[in-house]
Amino acid sequence: MALAVGAIALLGAAVVAVEGLRAGGAALRAAAATNLAADMAGRIRTNRRAIAAYAGEGPGWDAGCSTVGDPCAPAEVAADDWFQWQAAIEARLPRGAAAAIQLDDGDADGACPCTVEVNWPEPGAAHPAGVRLVLP
Repeated sequence: MALAVGAIALLGAAVVAVEGLRAGGAALRAAAATNLAADMAGRIRTNRRAIAAYAGEGPGWDAGCSTVGDPCAPAEVAADDWFQWQAAIEARLPRGAAAAIQLDDGDADGACPCTVEVNWPEPGAAHPAGVRLVLP
C-alpha cells in the first residue's frame, strides 16, 4: 500500500515538473516575442519618414543598411529592418511564427499609430500565442 502511494506521489511530481517546464518554455517564447516587437518598434521610431514601407507582413530584403552612415534611402532601411527582423523571428521563435505591422488610421508621414504583431504556434495550444504592441 505504501509503495502504491509513493508511486502515485512520484507520478504527480513528474506531471508537475513537466507542466512547469512547458510553462517556462511558453514564458521564454513570450519574452522573446515581446523583445522582437519592441525591437521593430524602435526601428520604426528611428525611421518614421518611411513608416508606410513597414506596413504589411514583410519579408523585406537585405539592403545592406546595417551600419551608421550608409547611404540608404528610408524605404531601403525599412526593407532591411524587415529582413533582419524576420531572420530574428525565425531564429528565436518556433517554426510557423509570423509578424505583421499595420498602420492605424493615419497617413504615411510618420504621424500615425502603428501596431506591431508577432504570433507563434504554442505547443499543445489550440490557437497561436501572440504579442501586440501599439505605437502612438
